[in-house]
Amino acid sequence: ASIVRTGPSSSSSSSTSGPSGSSTKPSGDPFGEVSNRMRIEEAKILFRLIRKRPILGYGFGAVARHWGPSYAFELSYVALLFKAGIIGLLLYLSFPLRLLWDSLRIRLKKRPPPDGIPLRATAIPFAIVLSIMLAGATNPYLFAAFGIISILAAVAWLDDTKPSETAAEA
Repeated sequence: ASIVRTGPSSSSSSSTSGPSGSSTKPSGDPFGEVSNRMRIEEAKILFRLIRKRPILGYGFGAVARHWGPSYAFELSYVALLFKAGIIGLLLYLSFPLRLLWDSLRIRLKKRPPPDGIPLRATAIPFAIVLSIMLAGATNPYLFAAFGIISILAAVAWLDDTKPSETAAEA
């Protein structure tokens, strides 16, 4: 696993006081100020590193050492860009973006919907995939599995094949 060292940063992500000097414990941070500052610091560190190796990234074992020994970052797509580069990010996003494109084409009547599926229902897989992509951008837990169940449900929704009758059912 490669370890990428970064220089000292001008701000710290482990600040214990808010802008007015108040405590930033979860109960005293209703608007997520601490989380937002942490994401800004993370983005600065990751983009500084991405500029050095934008095409292929640093690999999936890489850690931005200044950020800590964590392999999961809050900004999931930026973290993927850091680890897999532009090529890896485009490959990863190609599947959900294709699902969005196909759903949109059906909805805009550029392609017929599967048999038995009303035109309005094609908005469902679009909404599912887009929601997961947006939520996954800042939530490493959604990104880890990328909501694969929901993506598969969207694909199944658009699938026009009918299950065949088994011998036991006949």
